[in-house]
Amino acid sequence: PYAVDREVDDLQPLMDAAGGSAFVHGFSSGAVLALHAVAHGLAIPKLSLLEPPISLDAEAAPDTSLESEVAELVATGRRGDAVEHFNRSIGVPEEYLVGMREAPWWPTMEALAHTLVYDLIITRTLSARQVSAITTPTLILASEASDDRLHDWAQGLRDALPNASLRTLKGEWHGVAAEDLAPVLAEFFTRTGK
Repeated sequence: PYAVDREVDDLQPLMDAAGGSAFVHGFSSGAVLALHAVAHGLAIPKLSLLEPPISLDAEAAPDTSLESEVAELVATGRRGDAVEHFNRSIGVPEEYLVGMREAPWWPTMEALAHTLVYDLIITRTLSARQVSAITTPTLILASEASDDRLHDWAQGLRDALPNASLRTLKGEWHGVAAEDLAPVLAEFFTRTGK
């Protein structure tokens, strides 16, 4: 069965090959996976997170129904339906969903449909207590075109991390173009201090 710990374990050999430590940038559920890596003690001297979908609200119980629904669709061979259901359920704007099945990247999305459950597990299994213990200098990034929920999550994470800053960049819903992101990351990772 899938385990977040194995994802973290997979990062260590890559970091070893890079010299034992690495700056890490994560996007969406990958940003939450990067937090898991730091919480597990991987040598990450600085961390950048682009719109991590994590709510640290103690009142909100993790909802596993979407995991079950996506898993069931995949198990019954309805991989395309799983991808569409996942995206609609997590709040992808309707204009992004229209024509999605005709996009050139759609076959890849269907092939990876089973991993959407992994994304959901990653984003619900990091506690507020674990997050508040992370002292790694962290830059949290948000796109100005994203919805309030993504902005609230970024703000909540910034407030929970003891050594974090938050910056909003020009972008689209849940994304920032590489040409706008790269200079910000380069400046953060190469400057001394936080």
